[in-house]
Amino acid sequence: MAILKQTQRLTIEDVKKLHAMHPGMAVDLQIKTATTAKRVRSEFIGRDGGRALLIKFPDETKWGNLRDVIFPDSEIVVRYILEEDTGEIVAFQSKVMFVLTKPVHMIFISFPRSIQLHGLRSTKRANTSIPAKLFDADNEHYLREGIIVDISHTGCRLSVKKNASNEQKLENQDVFVHIENKKEPYNIKASIMNSRTDGLNYYYGIKFDQTADKVSDVLDELMIAL
Repeated sequence: MAILKQTQRLTIEDVKKLHAMHPGMAVDLQIKTATTAKRVRSEFIGRDGGRALLIKFPDETKWGNLRDVIFPDSEIVVRYILEEDTGEIVAFQSKVMFVLTKPVHMIFISFPRSIQLHGLRSTKRANTSIPAKLFDADNEHYLREGIIVDISHTGCRLSVKKNASNEQKLENQDVFVHIENKKEPYNIKASIMNSRTDGLNYYYGIKFDQTADKVSDVLDELMIAL
């Protein structure tokens, strides 16, 4: 995973990437302890213009005591995944401005002066809204139904709404991606590589196992230009 760009000051595009953060988005926090750097997970809450970002204080029942390392003027590194054409991890360093305990336990951190961008994918993806279903590749049992929100010759990202019937997300599973078509449906052999959630939906990163030519035929039929 190579660093695509490191900016010394924020550009308009950098600010857009920061503004793409939405409430409930998962964030990775790197904090310094007395002996090492510790990484924990939390959620983005919101922003106060260009002055501060608000992050939920990490769950100490899961990550252990953090009040001795998260305090005003302590440094913190924030990372989050921004799904665009090629997918990026956005990372930046900031300072803790204030820790609020009531009515909500959250952290106010300073707006970053620069960001780093790390590429996740080498191929460009097209944004789409294609209905699709997932079936188990071993027994062809139905698994999930959702919307392909972006796609390329090598993979796609499927958005699935959370509900009582799919509370458990899928992990590291071989599947068929089923796409309906007027002539005959497409069944693309694939593997679920990763998953994440924003509270309302699961997002599955899927890698196609079919040959590039086969997937190209599907994209051509669906009139998707890459």
